[in-house]
Amino acid sequence: MSNQDFANDIVDKIKSLIKKGNVSRIYVWHDGDKILDIPVTAGALGTVLLAAAAPWALILGAIAAVGTDCCVEVVKDNGEIITVYGKH
Repeated sequence: MSNQDFANDIVDKIKSLIKKGNVSRIYVWHDGDKILDIPVTAGALGTVLLAAAAPWALILGAIAAVGTDCCVEVVKDNGEIITVYGKH
C-alpha cells in the first residue's frame, strides 16, 4: 500500500466516524507530539467539513510527512478517544 493509499484509508475512517456524529476533535501525533489538532464543530459537519478539501488536505499532509510512524485519534463529544491508526 502506498503512502497516499494509506493516508486516504485513514481519512475515509475519520469521515465515517464524523458522519456518525458526536466528534469534537481530530488529532495527529508523531513521537508523542501533537502535530495536528482540528476542531470539528456541529455547524461544520454538514457541507463544509465533509466536502471541503482543506481539513482533509491537512490530515493527508501530516500523515504523509510522518509516514506510518504516527497516531491518528478522533475525540468524541463525551471525551472518548478513538484511535483510528497507530499509538503514541
